[in-house]
Amino acid sequence: MRTLYIFYFIVASIYAKSCEHEWRSYHGTNEPLVYGVFVGNFNTGIPAFVGRALYDDMIITGRIQTSDPAGLYHVSAWSVHHIVNGVEYLVKNPNHEYKWIASTDGQYVEDAVSPGYTPGRGVSFVGRTKIDGRTYYGKVIPTAGMHYEDGNKREVATKKYEILTCTA
Repeated sequence: MRTLYIFYFIVASIYAKSCEHEWRSYHGTNEPLVYGVFVGNFNTGIPAFVGRALYDDMIITGRIQTSDPAGLYHVSAWSVHHIVNGVEYLVKNPNHEYKWIASTDGQYVEDAVSPGYTPGRGVSFVGRTKIDGRTYYGKVIPTAGMHYEDGNKREVATKKYEILTCTA
């Protein structure tokens, strides 16, 4: 597990150079409401925050929700994984600016926030898209050429999305 984290940080440093990120363990409390990087309200109106977790030898990107059931939500292969152990949330830094930049087809910008890594697919970034007036949060994997989002408890691909960036 430690080797995977070390490898991830080496790879992630190649992609995102502008902000150094602090991650804190999430234990189902309301801490992200005060200290976390808020990405917006999930389609049900529940506040969502940037999160990650070690899952099946991957550092996965997901959204953290603090309401019941609290935890990290990650979508892959037509299902939603609700993870409560080993979850971390991104701590907002008052000296950094977080904003969304429009992108397409797996592209990302140098300042993109990168919380995850998938073996064989590479580094993932935080993304969001709007469909029928609803906002969905997910991951952008450049090597896959698409953005995955969680909608209706399944994995959906889209080519138009916004990517979360951070500048110091």
